[in-house]
Amino acid sequence: MNRHSFRVALLTSLSVVFAGCNCGPMMSGDGGVDAGSVSDAGSVIVDAGTPDAGTIDSGTVMDSGTIDSGSPADSGMNDAGTTDAGLADAGTTDAGTPQDAGVTDAGSRDAGSNPDGGLAACSTLGLADCRHRSDCAADLCVGCNCNPGFHSCRNVNDAAYQCPALGCPSPQCCEQASECGTAIDCVPNGTAAGCGACNPTSGDCVADNGCTPGNICEPMPCSCNAQKICVPGCSSSNPCPYLKVCNSGTSRCEPISCLTVTCPVDSVCNNGTCEAKTCTSDRNCDEGVCTLGTCQNLYGVCQALAP
Repeated sequence: MNRHSFRVALLTSLSVVFAGCNCGPMMSGDGGVDAGSVSDAGSVIVDAGTPDAGTIDSGTVMDSGTIDSGSPADSGMNDAGTTDAGLADAGTTDAGTPQDAGVTDAGSRDAGSNPDGGLAACSTLGLADCRHRSDCAADLCVGCNCNPGFHSCRNVNDAAYQCPALGCPSPQCCEQASECGTAIDCVPNGTAAGCGACNPTSGDCVADNGCTPGNICEPMPCSCNAQKICVPGCSSSNPCPYLKVCNSGTSRCEPISCLTVTCPVDSVCNNGTCEAKTCTSDRNCDEGVCTLGTCQNLYGVCQALAP
């Protein structure tokens, strides 16, 4: 018997045996539990079913949906909306004029009045401003050479300041002849008084070139014959009088030219040179004193007539 025939016979015998035996429960025990595809392979569907590879893992809604790249949250109104470029940035608060150019900047406080708009106290004023106020008076003290010195400004009704005594010899200072007395004249500071009897002394020069360098040839005071003598010229140690300037080339004092410069305070330009302005009282002068009818930097001097 060959192998094939043997298998056929064996299968036939087994079929007869099983057919005569009540073996239903064994099919249930040896069936699908061991190799049955329903119970054992059913879980495969659970293991490889849609939960593992479904849309939850690779779905576009959660991973790449509008929440990740949606424009409203990233570039919406909050980023470029009216809050950033709105009225708050370019409004009137930033460029408003009331605080920058208001009354505080250009008000009367800049022109010398008090914050409340009233006049400043006399005690706070300088000499010129003090003299320009009728309710104020300036107190000046006289120096050893009849030079005035401003001390303070006071109310016109207050007592005048008492200047201390000078510790140096001083001439009698004056602003007009009536202050000097009989036979005495008030003359500009630095000038000689009038002559009495003439001086017969001979001179020593005719022109500046007859004097040593730095000296100039000037008329002899009270000379009987219009004689001249050599005297020191102007220099840094021998300055010129008021409204004169030293010519270093000639050592002579010359009037200040007003053709190219402004005249000093208390003077005016007249015919190309600076001259003292006229006055009737010290109040007409900003810094000087009214001496013999013009504003000067020094008081006059009381001098007796020369013999």
